[in-house]
Amino acid sequence: MRIREVRVHRYGPLSDITLTDIGNFTLVFGENESGKTLLIDAILRFLLSGKRDRELFSRLDRVERNPDGFIEISRQDQIFRFPDDGSLPDLLDIHAKDLRNVLVVRASDLQVHEGEEKTYYAEITDRLTGIHREPIKKIRDKLHVIGMLTSTGKLSDSQDYGKVASRIGDTKELLLEINELNERPSETDMVALEAELLDAMERRVEATEELERLQKAKKRERYESGKKLLGGLEQCIKNIENLPAVEQEHYDDWRDAENTIQGTSKALQEGEEEFGEREEELEATQTELQSARAHLQELQSRKPAVDDLERQAQKYRERVEAAASRSPVIGLLPRIGGALVLLLGLAFIAILVGVQPAFFTVAALILGGLLIIAGGAWLVDRLSEGKSRKAWESLRLDAARAGMKVEEFEDLLESILGFIGEIEQAQERITRAETQKGIVSSSVGIQEDQIKKYRGEIAEAEETLRNLKEDTGLASFEALEATRAELQGLEDLQTALLAKLGAQFGEAGEHVEETLAVWRARIQELAEYEEAAPGMDYDKAREAEIEEQLEALDIRIAELEEQLDGIRTEIAKISSQANRLLAPDEQLPGDTFEDLTMIVKELRDFVKGVDERARLAWAAIELLNEIQGEEEQKVKGLFGEDDVASQHFRAITGGAYERVEYDPDDGELKVIRGNGEALRAYSLSSGAYDQLYLATRLSLASQILGGEPGFLLLDDPFLTSDSKRLARQLEILKQLAGEGWQIVYFSVKEEVRDQLEDAKDRVIIRTMESLVDTN
Repeated sequence: MRIREVRVHRYGPLSDITLTDIGNFTLVFGENESGKTLLIDAILRFLLSGKRDRELFSRLDRVERNPDGFIEISRQDQIFRFPDDGSLPDLLDIHAKDLRNVLVVRASDLQVHEGEEKTYYAEITDRLTGIHREPIKKIRDKLHVIGMLTSTGKLSDSQDYGKVASRIGDTKELLLEINELNERPSETDMVALEAELLDAMERRVEATEELERLQKAKKRERYESGKKLLGGLEQCIKNIENLPAVEQEHYDDWRDAENTIQGTSKALQEGEEEFGEREEELEATQTELQSARAHLQELQSRKPAVDDLERQAQKYRERVEAAASRSPVIGLLPRIGGALVLLLGLAFIAILVGVQPAFFTVAALILGGLLIIAGGAWLVDRLSEGKSRKAWESLRLDAARAGMKVEEFEDLLESILGFIGEIEQAQERITRAETQKGIVSSSVGIQEDQIKKYRGEIAEAEETLRNLKEDTGLASFEALEATRAELQGLEDLQTALLAKLGAQFGEAGEHVEETLAVWRARIQELAEYEEAAPGMDYDKAREAEIEEQLEALDIRIAELEEQLDGIRTEIAKISSQANRLLAPDEQLPGDTFEDLTMIVKELRDFVKGVDERARLAWAAIELLNEIQGEEEQKVKGLFGEDDVASQHFRAITGGAYERVEYDPDDGELKVIRGNGEALRAYSLSSGAYDQLYLATRLSLASQILGGEPGFLLLDDPFLTSDSKRLARQLEILKQLAGEGWQIVYFSVKEEVRDQLEDAKDRVIIRTMESLVDTN
């Protein structure tokens, strides 16, 4: 069982406390009033759920509200967060008394809870050994009622007895409160507090005077800066007014006009050149059209002759074709004629010879007739052929006159067809020339309009330039650019100066002149500081430092005054409570610390008297102790020669004591020396007494947790130990830590921290200041 983390967000004056990284041995060191006891109280309130359980710890409820936060504890691989998960006694199946009497040492108190040491040892024996003692408990409870004692042996808080138990409790708490007040010398020394208050007030006066000088130097520098800035702004405005009023529009128009002139002039030149080309093209087109028309006219003048020639050629073709149809027969006429002549010759020979004269005479007549017919046909053909040649020669002459030189009739026909095609081509040429002329003429018109447009744009741009030069008084665009750049620089400077003045003296109007007038007035108001704080430069960091000092001084002065008032109020409150509790015949005074001494004496006497009466009343239940004597003897089983308590006490005391025993008859612890001498616990020195109860707690802790290592929460348990015993006690705790126990040790003693410094490899040392979570 280990503590993993503790967080206290708010508990009385404690806030934002975080305790993490808790090792086996952790020392939390802090001065008095640093919050150690309150932190332990907060942890206990996290771990204890019931008011009755909390009453086991004195003044655990001195802060009314429950602490805001939690504590996380790990056990057997589980994490528990309290108070959300109930209470630690419920988790471990132990009693709240076990926290008070075993696991937690609060306010250096190692003893068992006052008045119940005997019953606690008996009770824990019952739990550890399983003894059934309920019948005995009932009888004892009745005796408590008879003795007007509570179940824990305390006084009853009945009204019949003046609520004496509450009064005793309140009285003890009041004594603790007085003790705590007395243990705060640095805070409760009224003389020291008053001296510190006076010193703080004097330092505040000095800081205030220095701050006033710094602020005067600041106003002087502000006046000087404002005066310089305002002068610069006024000169800047004057320079702007002296420059031509060149606007962005002027710049853009001038640039556009020059670009237009330059670009359009080039376009005009190109347009004029193209216009010239188009005019030449138009002239060439017109020439072509005239040529085509002349050519067509010349062809048309030849056309009648060609037409007549075409008719003659047609007739000649018909004649040639007719002759061609006769030509096969006519071609045989010479051969036929030759054959007839031969046959006729043979016939005459036969007649002459006298061979069949009649036959051959008839044959000669027939052959002669045929010969005549063939000759006539051939002669007719020759005449027709002659006419054809004459007609062809005539046709050739007509063709020559028509401009056609031909050798063959086919050439004539081709020439006639070519002439017809040439006329068609001449007409097409005219059509193309007319179309081209229309296109070029339209292009010339468009180009002419474009040239007019370019000339108009150039004239307009030149007019714009003339107007801009007149408006600005500038002769060139370069001069315009230079003026505009200078003007822009002045305007930027003006803007910057306006911004700086505005930052220092505020915006004062919509118009510049109105604003300047206000700024002049505000700067003039600072003129009285012109000679202020000579030799001192304003230092913003120093001003902030002084303001922080003043703030800290004001806080400290208020704290001191509050402390002084609080001390006086607290003393008066204690006096009032003491008078209420004691009800003396005369009221006890309560103004100074001297009065507290008398109040403490009266309170202690009251507690002592009541406790003595309670002790005598407790004797009335001794008879019950005799009845359960046998049972009480078993408590001795908790202690012995080899038990944990004896071993640790023997080690802590360097062997001066042999073992620890418990006397159930007296309900007290005893220690046995090496020589066998037995000593009661109350007869030991305060240091040995504390060591005895530490050893007892270590033994009981091991037993109630069933041998499982747990945590020990210790608030300066060894205040009365000398250096040697303190070292041994710390060594025992370190051994326990090495065995798996978790030791969380709260201390104000420098000696404890010094001794644990040498064991930093095994001990984590934290300060209360380091537990404050600044995040």
